Amino acid sequence: MSELAEAHERGPAEAVTVQWRLLLENLRQEAHQLNLARQTLALAEIASAEPGLRQLYPFTSHWSLHFTTCTGFPYSWDVPFVDPLSDGRYRVCGPSRGTVIGEVDTAGHAIALVTDGLPADCGAAVAGTADELRNQQLG
Repeated sequence: MSELAEAHERGPAEAVTVQWRLLLENLRQEAHQLNLARQTLALAEIASAEPGLRQLYPFTSHWSLHFTTCTGFPYSWDVPFVDPLSDGRYRVCGPSRGTVIGEVDTAGHAIALVTDGLPADCGAAVAGTADELRNQQLG
């Protein structure tokens, strides 16, 4: 069983902690080869120091940095995310893919926009998938 799977068995807080560490380790390995990986690493390092984001489950998709309020896939789309751009800038979107919050010059500014865009009731990531959480809210 993988380290992350074992962490999931210990609960969502442990899964979030291990996911952050693995994400940062993987980005550090890629950062010496790819500019987009370097940009995503800069985002992740700054985000990991923000308590509001550190409690969420992070993941990347095509070098975009995402944060979800659940630890299982499919993930939730209720938190803004950041796309690193090829010109070295960052586009902050969300929570839906089609909504652009803004484009900024620095990773720090991008993460500040994400933090500002957190839902008012955003707490620590919980176990389960977005579908399971939605069903619990409806039921």
